[in-house]
Amino acid sequence: MLKPADYYKNNSNKFGWGTDTKIPDYKINEIIPYISGKKIIDIGCGPGHLVDILSKKGFDSFGIDSVPSFIDYAKKNKKGNFQIGDANKTNFKSKEFDTVILKSVLEHLKDDQSTLKEALRIGKKIIVIVPQKTSSKLKKRGLIYSHYQDKSHLRNYSKRSLTKLINISGGKLIKLISIEPLPIKSIFFELFTAPKFLKRIIIKIFFLFFKQKKYYLELLAIIKPC
Repeated sequence: MLKPADYYKNNSNKFGWGTDTKIPDYKINEIIPYISGKKIIDIGCGPGHLVDILSKKGFDSFGIDSVPSFIDYAKKNKKGNFQIGDANKTNFKSKEFDTVILKSVLEHLKDDQSTLKEALRIGKKIIVIVPQKTSSKLKKRGLIYSHYQDKSHLRNYSKRSLTKLINISGGKLIKLISIEPLPIKSIFFELFTAPKFLKRIIIKIFFLFFKQKKYYLELLAIIKPC
């Protein structure tokens, strides 16, 4: 059985957090409007892509991760400050950072509450991004979101469960939104049973008259310490 660090290293590029990953501009633009201040830390920074981007934009950016190979790579190839660290117990001072980023991290950790508490201790503002549970309507038709394929994910979140986690961790929820909308026509195509040529015709007609219902892959929360 692979140790967590080995799993992350071996599967990192497949699931979008490896050394060969390129963060799309729209994902950066989801985060930047919510950043406050200049001193930023990315907890669970992986190979340092986000820290590098923020550093180049003028932020005083730090990154910690528990996987040594990621930190070694980041120190050699990325701009910013990097160190190996435990997300549940860092060596930073209280309120040392203006903004703490927990992007695609909490779902990997056994004790997500301790990690969020630590983020609230060292930061004045927290940005959290986590995978959202698949809609029950989609699950009934045999469709689930792609993040379920990542076996290092211990859980997925609903708005209710994430809000509960924030409350018991001592945080104050400022904003909670769904992000990463799915291509609805593609989902509809998979849900509808018929020959392909007939599907295409029906889908065109359907979306001429009915409003599209959006499904989202992720949740974004903005949090402040109480």
